[in-house]
Amino acid sequence: MTVIQPSNKSGGFMPFGYGPRVCPGKQFGEVQVLTMLIFIMRTFEIAVAKDHPPLKYVSRSVEIFDGDMRLSLKQRVQS
Repeated sequence: MTVIQPSNKSGGFMPFGYGPRVCPGKQFGEVQVLTMLIFIMRTFEIAVAKDHPPLKYVSRSVEIFDGDMRLSLKQRVQS
């Protein structure tokens, strides 16, 4: 039985690949994601859900939340 080893040394998820064979659609995909995030942030007010338990921070190389975070989206009033 042959086991295929991951080609990247870090073992992380590489959706577009890397190196000389990187996906040519990588930049287009990243622009689409950023455009959608900008649209969501301009259209909605984003806050932690009111019934969410207090958030616990975990210190790693950066501060992150321990566990899931439920958000509430409220449509912004257009002026």
